[in-house]
Amino acid sequence: MEHKIRLGGKNMLIRREALQELLKGIKDNEYKVSERVDAFELSLAMMEYLGDSDSRLRDDLIYSVLIRWITSGVFSKEQLKKILSTVLDDKHLLYKIGEKDTDSVFMRSFSVLIAAGLVYAHREDKFLDHEELINVKNKIIKYAEQEKDVRGYISDGGWAHTAAHTSDTLDELALCEELGRGELLEILEVIKNKVSIEYYSYICYEDEKTV
Repeated sequence: MEHKIRLGGKNMLIRREALQELLKGIKDNEYKVSERVDAFELSLAMMEYLGDSDSRLRDDLIYSVLIRWITSGVFSKEQLKKILSTVLDDKHLLYKIGEKDTDSVFMRSFSVLIAAGLVYAHREDKFLDHEELINVKNKIIKYAEQEKDVRGYISDGGWAHTAAHTSDTLDELALCEELGRGELLEILEVIKNKVSIEYYSYICYEDEKTV
């Protein structure tokens, strides 16, 4: 897989291995954005690999870099909106929704976790209007209701943790001052339903995320 980004003033295709090396360099340099890299274009490239089965790329590099940039003012408000729109779409948050015991879970799980960081960024520096925030809440609830793969740690892929990651996002939404009693009750209802499932026993500290 490859994705086009702007690097050194030119549009270039970046492959998985090159992305991995680039992100290692960024992380080792305290997440500083190089003048040679368009951070927004790189973020879109990263999201193409957000569901990679290699936890070193997915978790240690992509998530680590993205969440640092999202919460530290690297992106403009319009760029944050674009990133949020992307992680909530059918190729990310709802990618192969309903599947169980497949690697597609990583794309969904880390999309909802990135969404948590974006909602946090909104709480710090409002970039969504009320209607847009309600739309985010609706999509997260839709995802939570449809997600069937709630495995925690997967031996050959690392952390999936969809229930815990979803709880992180619902928690951030519940802290949004724009949401009222009705929206908060919706969030409580989806949490209640998620902890009451009969097809899986939570064994990876999910309870600590939902209290």
